Amino acid sequence: MNNLFMKSLITIIYIFSLSLSFNVVLNAQSLDSLKITSPEPKKGWESFYEYASKNVKYSENDRRLDLQGQVIIEILISKRGKIKDVINIQGFSPWSEENLLTFLNKIRAHKNPFSKWQSGTKNGKKVDMNVKFHIEFKLK
Repeated sequence: MNNLFMKSLITIIYIFSLSLSFNVVLNAQSLDSLKITSPEPKKGWESFYEYASKNVKYSENDRRLDLQGQVIIEILISKRGKIKDVINIQGFSPWSEENLLTFLNKIRAHKNPFSKWQSGTKNGKKVDMNVKFHIEFKLK
């Protein structure tokens, strides 16, 4: 009885894994047919990073503790090209995260060169879309 149970279980797992791999192949093929463009700053990433380097504050706590590293940011850009929401900020310190949140909120609240973004598109149609990027903090 135990042997029969094990054979049945192995058969079920095998069928499930075949089904799962078939779904993965189908999903990969459907993604290939989508035409997606990611949101980006209207003035380009290079200008955005230059602007950030001049306007994001390096925390005194990070300086004192000799902390440096990168902060990963994920924001939602609306189909109208505005920063709609800050989804996630992961940094090397709570102070770096707080300073980047302050920077992004200033961009959202004020008209400046980076308050407007090129919205993401899916099959040629503008859509709300998340974009993820990082900013490096280095002590000089």
